[in-house]
Amino acid sequence: MGRLPVPSALFAALLVADKIAAGGIRLATRATLALVVGFAATWLALGLPYHPITSQRTVVLSLPFLFVYGIGLSVLSWRLARRVKSQNRQLQRLSRMDPLVELANRGFLIQRAQQVLQTGQHHGGDACLLMLDVDDFKRINDSHGHRAGDEVLRRIAVVLRQLAQPGDMPARLGGDEFAVLLRQRIPAEAMDVAEQIRHYLQEPGAPETAHIQFSVSIGIAAAAGTGSAEDWLAKADKALYHAKRHGKNTASYAD
Repeated sequence: MGRLPVPSALFAALLVADKIAAGGIRLATRATLALVVGFAATWLALGLPYHPITSQRTVVLSLPFLFVYGIGLSVLSWRLARRVKSQNRQLQRLSRMDPLVELANRGFLIQRAQQVLQTGQHHGGDACLLMLDVDDFKRINDSHGHRAGDEVLRRIAVVLRQLAQPGDMPARLGGDEFAVLLRQRIPAEAMDVAEQIRHYLQEPGAPETAHIQFSVSIGIAAAAGTGSAEDWLAKADKALYHAKRHGKNTASYAD
């Protein structure tokens, strides 16, 4: 091009923009240095040609590169942005979920429970928290193996999802402990849900757990006017402990 000003500036700008989009300022700096060295060596090899006036032919031949490359780079950047946004949503979902049973984890449950408490304090409304765990879970692992224990946990998760209504949130707290946040439910309705859970788990389930006899104990706590989500969970845990002490495979309500 004989160091024509317009085409040279166009090519240099688009090449630098390409490197910034691909690897940021660091890559662009290294690539620009390589570009300058390559240009200098080639220009010297060609005898230092210089044409200060850009012909109409050169301008016309530069237009396809300007439009095609510029639009192509924009489309690529848009696709990358969409992919990053999708991956961020996936990472956010994974940070809130328990990978074994695909329920909300403890942190997400507490966050949602705190929101329910704050909403109830300002606008009223009933809510209950169920906390449950598997009776003698260690015996299941010792007798049938940890893989069978995992299948029991997955079976519980399936039942909790089936019985959950819109607005409810089943979650795994850790180990063999689960919880269910029930929106717009009075304690009597929460007790009905607890009994349904126990009843469903007594029925034959998936083939992986059909040969395993197990039960759950459940504690129920209504949302208080004051206190935190941790206090609410501790209240449900106290009710669960009461159910354990009274024979297991039962549900207990915390007064």
